[in-house]
Amino acid sequence: MNKPCAATLHTDTAPCARQVFAALPLGRAGGVDGWVGEELRLWPPPLLDATAALLALVESTGRWPEDLSHCETVLLAKPGGDPGDPLARRPITLLPVLVRAWARLRREEVDGWRGEWDPAVRAAWLGADGQAWELGWAIAGAHAGESGIAGVAADFTKCYDACRLALVERALLRAGVPAALVGPLRAAYAFGRRLRIGQAWGQPTWPVSGVPAGCPLAVSVLAVLTFPWSVRARRAQQCVVGVTSAEGRRYVDDLLAWAVGSLPGLRAAARSAWECTQASAQALQLPLHPGKSLLFAHPAELRHRLGEDLPGITVARGFRDLGVGHTVGGQVDHSVADARALGTLPRLARLAALPLPRAARLQAVAASGVAAVTYGACANTPSAGVLRKVRAAAGAAVWRGGAFGAVELRLLLGSRDVRADPAAAFAVEPLWALARGLAAGLCTHAEVRRLEAHSGRCGVAGPLA
Repeated sequence: MNKPCAATLHTDTAPCARQVFAALPLGRAGGVDGWVGEELRLWPPPLLDATAALLALVESTGRWPEDLSHCETVLLAKPGGDPGDPLARRPITLLPVLVRAWARLRREEVDGWRGEWDPAVRAAWLGADGQAWELGWAIAGAHAGESGIAGVAADFTKCYDACRLALVERALLRAGVPAALVGPLRAAYAFGRRLRIGQAWGQPTWPVSGVPAGCPLAVSVLAVLTFPWSVRARRAQQCVVGVTSAEGRRYVDDLLAWAVGSLPGLRAAARSAWECTQASAQALQLPLHPGKSLLFAHPAELRHRLGEDLPGITVARGFRDLGVGHTVGGQVDHSVADARALGTLPRLARLAALPLPRAARLQAVAASGVAAVTYGACANTPSAGVLRKVRAAAGAAVWRGGAFGAVELRLLLGSRDVRADPAAAFAVEPLWALARGLAAGLCTHAEVRRLEAHSGRCGVAGPLA
């Protein structure tokens, strides 16, 4: 594996500090230091210059001042969960605002360094929706070419919480991250933490593991940890005879690798990719999530052979990646999209009860309800029955039981009400995604014609379904 080149840091951070502090996000929770972004935005230039000098001293010593060496952990309700259920809450560690500002100050340099060697940075412009479409297009292309496809979808259990700090420090230094950045980062992750629930505070603890999810550099830290897996898994698949193409990607702790080719080659490639995944999990000391880590394959004969080779490991034709359901072969699996769509019904009911004029309800339904239900629309859609339920709920939220039956007429006339129609979004978004893919060179007109001809004969799962 080629080792990434060493990163370099600018020593004069005062000009950058002024820009970063002026752009700190608003409305974010403060840390135990008592500051918030709104206050730091108002600091005068002399104070910002003094702060930049303080941060330079922190980088040279690898230590933070005692008054900034504490953080708190709060429990936030998971989206769609019961706020009164403690098990439906996610722990979030709040670092001091000044520490978060320092991480933002160095994030641009770290991202630039990652962009030199990490394909995940170069694919970030696609977004989660775009990456889901790209994967769906690859699956559909394999079907149209009458080739097999097999791969690994893996997820680590409690990845942020389980990362051992000593391992994180060694990995960052070995990857070429300067000690001036690793030292303060390791010290910040080891700050004493106290759990806060309302106005009740727990006893302080000093962790040996756990990357705070709110740290602006957390995603880059996990990218360094998982980069070796992506290289090894792809090479393991490419080296197999009978594999025509092998791809892989990762987003934080979501790992995905797949290959296209003949059945004997795919059988060996999928085994190798799974072995690489298990070896990486052991090296990182992170357990694989038993319900989200599996093999996927098409056709059925390949799934059967892989089940014989790897007993106890799930081998499926459908899997979930970045919250979007994908199917390789057979009928399209709508379960993931159905669950997301049905989960928005309570939200639409709350929007219907808001004492707002119709124009405001229309905007709220379009921005909140429809946007949530149509995530991943470019690659997968809910079943027809579920889409009718959501469409009726969206109409009731806007018109409160009025003449929603004329929504098709509104759509044909180009009314602005169509923004609140989930069916319109599911109809248009795949076409927009295809246009973006053609413009960006992710697919060609010849591939579109080939997939269209194949879908007319056999049906196709994915973007052209």
